[in-house]
Amino acid sequence: MARKVSLKDVAREVGLSESAVSQVLNNRPCRISEESKERIREAARRLNYRANEVARGLAMRRSNTIGLIVPDIENPFFSSLAKRLEEACREAGYGLFITNSDDRSDYDCEQLQRLESRGVDGIVFVPSDEILDESADGADLRRVLTELSVPYVMVDRVIEDIECDKVFVDNEYGAHQAVAYLLDHGHTRIGCLARTAHSQNGRLRLYGYENALEERGVPVLPELVRECDYHSDSGYRKVGELIEEGVTAIFSTSDLITAGVMNRLAELGVRVPQDVSVVSFDRNEASVLYLPGITAVQQDVGELARRAFDLLMMRVHGEAGEPELSIVAPELVVGSSVRDLARP
Repeated sequence: MARKVSLKDVAREVGLSESAVSQVLNNRPCRISEESKERIREAARRLNYRANEVARGLAMRRSNTIGLIVPDIENPFFSSLAKRLEEACREAGYGLFITNSDDRSDYDCEQLQRLESRGVDGIVFVPSDEILDESADGADLRRVLTELSVPYVMVDRVIEDIECDKVFVDNEYGAHQAVAYLLDHGHTRIGCLARTAHSQNGRLRLYGYENALEERGVPVLPELVRECDYHSDSGYRKVGELIEEGVTAIFSTSDLITAGVMNRLAELGVRVPQDVSVVSFDRNEASVLYLPGITAVQQDVGELARRAFDLLMMRVHGEAGEPELSIVAPELVVGSSVRDLARP
């Protein structure tokens, strides 16, 4: 293994002091001729010198790293969020530590404290659904957040009574868009697959479904709503129950649920959209493989990541002010999975 080149090695190569070399390589103002500066830079390149970021961070009291806590890195939405956030970090010269909470509140606390101890400059935090359960206490997490010595921003899921910067998608509006589209195409018997028992976003999407129906004078029927987890096997198991209820359309509140729905419908010989229409909340890269193409509410994950990063950088660089609330509007992307019953 090659020996790491030090600042002292570069200084010896050019015959100047370590202090002078450090000033040039860190782009600090100094009284050194342009000729000497170029000699230092050329020597650093030739020797393959790499700055010690840990030492530099200690000197500047900043590590140029941020942390990200997500509930489930295997979920395509959170994987995409991590990728887009890492891109923003890289462009700004920051590194990103990614941790997974397994949707558990105690892991939220553990990871927040671990990232803080690692010396990150700030944290992007997606709370676990466990802490967002209506029956949850959350005292430990609130204490940890209150005691954090670094700024943080909540993304996607938010704890309403904690004051901090928050960025999230308007889930209720997105669901309303989806169901209104089905209603516009003559569907009134619309089934819904939603995770509501332990999911803040799931509850908001169900509210959007219910509000869209009520606005059109269509009754909300409990038998047309099925509780689902955010997993394909859950959609696979539950969609048959909605078919038995005689629905003409299905609103799936997650692309993972939709994957299971499409698989099971194909096995049952139920055609989309000829026999039943399908609209999904969210669409991942695999969605383009569905035939027909699924009409879906698309979350702008890139915009979500950009706003979260920009807010966090404001706090990292000492900008004070009241906590900001940033809401990203989703967009309904029309595919070919909805049959127009209003047309003969």
